[in-house]
Formats: sequence, structure tokens, C-alpha cells
Amino acid sequence: MLLLRPPATSALDANAAHTVDATPSITSGLTGMSVMQTVRATLPWLSVLLVFLIIVTYE
Repeated sequence: MLLLRPPATSALDANAAHTVDATPSITSGLTGMSVMQTVRATLPWLSVLLVFLIIVTYE
């Protein structure tokens, strides 16, 4: 069932119609996962970047 919002009656209501629900993180909001699940999913990639940074920095 499609729920429609009533028409905006003031400038404040018009601005509220364009806002997105607040989520703790943009990435977790886009993926629909919790913040901890998102962090765990990115750990392998972050570790590769960290190793690369250490190699580039100290070579």
C-alpha cells in the first residue's frame, strides 16, 4: 500500500518533505545494515589500505 504525505502547508513543512530519515551512518543507511555490520564488512579493505600506507611511508 502506498502511503502519501499530505500537502505542505508552510515553508517548514515543505523543507521537511525533502529530508531523509536520520541514520547513524550514510553507508549503513544505504546498505540497510547496522553500523557494526558495516564496519566488519569494511575491515578487510581497511587492513589492505593500512598495510599499503605503512609500506609507502616507511620505504
